[in-house]
Amino acid sequence: MRSSNNIKTGGGMSSMTDLVFLLLIFFIILSTLAKNSTPASFPQGQATTTVNKETKTTKVKILDNGKVLINNKPTTLEDIEMMITHELTEDKVIEIDGSREAPYESVHKVLIVADEIEGVKVVLL
Repeated sequence: MRSSNNIKTGGGMSSMTDLVFLLLIFFIILSTLAKNSTPASFPQGQATTTVNKETKTTKVKILDNGKVLINNKPTTLEDIEMMITHELTEDKVIEIDGSREAPYESVHKVLIVADEIEGVKVVLL
């Protein structure tokens, strides 16, 4: 006396293999369409400026807290342009020594002011 109700309790795997196959094809096509590199634009280099030891330079130091020293004299961000032009030597060379922890705003302001002065050579330390 056996029961004639034979119910299969196992699930079918054919739909799962179809799904895995479709995902595999999708990722293969996607990987061939994707670019391997990201385009980046780099600034063009110019001739380097060398400074002799005899050259008198205007030293601009930017501290960790954002304060700016021009020839070891403290100044504010508003007075940077006036101080640099006042302290600028006849050789018109500015050495900018910025700390890694210095705020970007201070470094940027000094670079902008130095770029606006005609005939100035800027040396980054």
